[in-house]
Amino acid sequence: MDGMILKRMLRRPWLLLVSFLVSGALCLLLCLLIGYRDRQAEHLENVRNSYEIRAVVTDLRGTKSDKLFLSRRYTDFLRDEENGLGAYIKDLCLTKSFPASSPIGNGKATGVTGERCAEAMDTKMGGAWFSEVENFFESEERICLVPASVYDDYAGQTLIFNLTDEYALEGGSSDYPLRVVGWYKGDGINIYIPFPTSQTIAGHLAEAPSVDTASFIVKDNARVDEMLEIAYKKFRRVDPSSMETDFALTVYDKQYKATIASMEQNLRRTSLLLPLIALLGLGAGFLLGLLGTRGEVRTYALMRTLGMNGFGLFCSVMIEQLLAPLLAAAVVGLVFKRPAPTLIFFGCHLVGCALAVLRPVSVSPTRLLRDQE
Repeated sequence: MDGMILKRMLRRPWLLLVSFLVSGALCLLLCLLIGYRDRQAEHLENVRNSYEIRAVVTDLRGTKSDKLFLSRRYTDFLRDEENGLGAYIKDLCLTKSFPASSPIGNGKATGVTGERCAEAMDTKMGGAWFSEVENFFESEERICLVPASVYDDYAGQTLIFNLTDEYALEGGSSDYPLRVVGWYKGDGINIYIPFPTSQTIAGHLAEAPSVDTASFIVKDNARVDEMLEIAYKKFRRVDPSSMETDFALTVYDKQYKATIASMEQNLRRTSLLLPLIALLGLGAGFLLGLLGTRGEVRTYALMRTLGMNGFGLFCSVMIEQLLAPLLAAAVVGLVFKRPAPTLIFFGCHLVGCALAVLRPVSVSPTRLLRDQE
């Protein structure tokens, strides 16, 4: 470093300290703000990807979601990936229940498409289950899961269950042998059977398979509106005043949309503060540049008279003014490991300082002498 530059800097140590502290504080603020914005953006993306929007088929008034007697045309629409909702949904839960009497007791036999159809089996809700048959839920065998409390007594046995379909026009009751192949967490007298098996049994008892409940999770939350547009080709919107016997789709997305809207608003507010901090950096550079060059015009003119050209003088003064801010930015950047914000701050600070330094160093010696005369 030029000895003259160092000498001029040490003449005003208070200015060096102020430049270091102000620059360090603004650079730190910018780093913290950008870090906070990045965390907000990451959290927003996580919510978009992990938030589960649940949809349930109900009656048209939206008051009933069980014993709907949904026909196959509705369930086929839910599964159809080309013309239905199959490409937009996941974890489709369809259930079909039969009043059942058996050696276990009088309860229900429920056909399910997956573990999430029953809280006792849903591992996310604290449930558990086991089946010795692979792909239990897709099986067409006459098999069942019994409560864990009685599994040891009936494991591997074939029990006779008398099942009834409440929607059968007449009769609708028959005995069915079901082999015990597993258990679900809990006790009681209810059993679970594969959904395809339940549809076969319903076809025997009532001549037409039906579904009692239907629900699912939206696969891509960003496409929920697109999904609804297709869904309303088959289902209707909930109408509490309607007396018609039709089916509606209730999508629980209000909380999701409110959460996303709030997070996006906070992210926008944070992003709006970044240009303000950058402007503060520019303003600090300009103000510190003015303080650093105040009363130095005669010195600069003398240096020009001694042969230093204008560009050399400008660079010399800029080094003098920017050394402390550069050191402060480097310290903050190393501590927080965020080089980009420190470069942004230093660039803004450099521009502001250059604007302040440009005028005093560009005054020609002859003009200064003439003004003094």
